[in-house]
Amino acid sequence: MKPPFRQWLKALADSVLISQDEGNQTGVATNLQLEMLEQAKQEWLAAREYFEHTADPDLIDHAIYQLWAAEKKYQYLLKKAREENLNNEVLENPWSCLR
Repeated sequence: MKPPFRQWLKALADSVLISQDEGNQTGVATNLQLEMLEQAKQEWLAAREYFEHTADPDLIDHAIYQLWAAEKKYQYLLKKAREENLNNEVLENPWSCLR
C-alpha cells in the first residue's frame, strides 16, 4: 500500500497527463482534480479540528505541522484549479467552511 502522499502525488501527475490529452479524458481529469481539491479541503478541516482539540503538549508540534501541511496542499490545489479555470463552488468561496 502506498503512503497517502505518494497516492496524492501519483493522482496529481496522472491528472496533469490526462488533462493534456484531448476528448473525454479532459473531463476525467477535471473530475479528478475537483475530487482531489475536495479531499484536500476535508484533510485541512480535519487537521484544524485536531489542532483545536489537542491538549497534550507533546502533540502540539505535530498538530501544527499537520495543519500547516494540509493548508499548503489545499492552497496549492486551489491555485492550480484556478489556473485551469475549473468551475466549482469550492473555487467560488474556498474558505466558506470557516464561518
